Amino acid sequence: MQTLFQDAKALSSLAIPIVLGMSASVLIALVDTLMLAPLGKLPLAAAGLTTGLVLIWYSGIYGYISMINVRMAEAHGAQDRRQLNQVACSGMAAALLTGGVGAASMAGVYFLLPWLDQPDEVLDIIGPYWFGIAFSLIPFSVFYTLKGFFDSIERPWIGLWVGVIALTVNVPLNYLFIHVLSYGLFGAALGTLCAYAAGLGFALTWLWRRDYLSGSIVGSEVALYLRLGTPVGIGFVGEGAAFAFIGLAMGWFGATALAAHQIINSFGSVIYMVPLGISIAVSVLCGQRVGRGDLAGARFMGLTAVGVSMSWMVLCTALVILTSGWIAHRLSPTAEVAGLVASLLIINAVMQIGDGIQSAALGGLRGQSDTLYPTAVTLACYGLVGVPIALVLGFSLGWGPHGLWIGYGAGLFLAGGILTRRLWVRPDGQLKTASD
Repeated sequence: MQTLFQDAKALSSLAIPIVLGMSASVLIALVDTLMLAPLGKLPLAAAGLTTGLVLIWYSGIYGYISMINVRMAEAHGAQDRRQLNQVACSGMAAALLTGGVGAASMAGVYFLLPWLDQPDEVLDIIGPYWFGIAFSLIPFSVFYTLKGFFDSIERPWIGLWVGVIALTVNVPLNYLFIHVLSYGLFGAALGTLCAYAAGLGFALTWLWRRDYLSGSIVGSEVALYLRLGTPVGIGFVGEGAAFAFIGLAMGWFGATALAAHQIINSFGSVIYMVPLGISIAVSVLCGQRVGRGDLAGARFMGLTAVGVSMSWMVLCTALVILTSGWIAHRLSPTAEVAGLVASLLIINAVMQIGDGIQSAALGGLRGQSDTLYPTAVTLACYGLVGVPIALVLGFSLGWGPHGLWIGYGAGLFLAGGILTRRLWVRPDGQLKTASD
């Protein structure tokens, strides 16, 4: 019991500033929603389609850079400053490469959007926002790599300030670009880009002044990160693609459903920051313990994280059920959208219990460099279970947007159960460091 308490305390101490920092970042998307809502349903729907699909790229990029952060945590746990500096510099190079590939591929996908059977009036105005968000993937990649560095060296409050600075810059610039200069959708994308650039500038200045950027870029290290991140990135892309497909399917029900989807995504992402922060924190703590040779401790920390994350999501679900109508009417531009948002919020909140479980389990396994099995599990649960059930419920059985969310949630719960069992039964002797 004492060990459980100590692990929960260590997890909370690291996760709280990570959560606050990640929440500040996710609030950037919520700011977009709030600032675009007065422009009407169509700009909000265009933002919803973009943010729904860009999740594929965000997920893949995060998968790659998460293994860079595990390497950072191992170097810090081994108290190897020279290696830590080398990991930081090589990691930023890998992040730039990953972000550049992501930006180019997202820009190319724009020309395929007409084939996705989305509302024509939405596709007519989506271009500026789409390309702006695509370009922002480059600073996004380095931004989150450096935030992960602060977490790995047990300075998460610095990472929080990185997120706060980004949000502080985003709010006034969004208003300026969207409403004062009348840039509309492009103004929202430009505000996001400037926000990431500001946070990135602060992080680089902090690291440079403390001599963390004195390491060299080592090609073999960059190649190692890409190799380690490939299975994790594929798994995250699978989840992001499944979620993006649900967003596309929402568009098949019209602009109202797409606008409601954007509101729920923005609101739900804020709640999800706690499980995501726990996932990041547990991967760091497990990586540090593996670096110190404490294999059993790494496994127990992973299980502790699952319990903490699940408890949080159960609490949030209860609160959302009680306040869904109030939330919907304050975030929605029309009564029609608000009515759909109110009911979908409840389904989304229940679904996120499963998401919280699988997120924490993935973080624990990732911190122990267990990546191939979790990737296979998540791809199967999302692609072979969640999406097919969503299509059957949404279209074949006529449950509409509600059926889409319920089906996707089934895949999340299944993945969470299987991955938690992996943490529970996996022998400690199978653990390894990221460089093995």
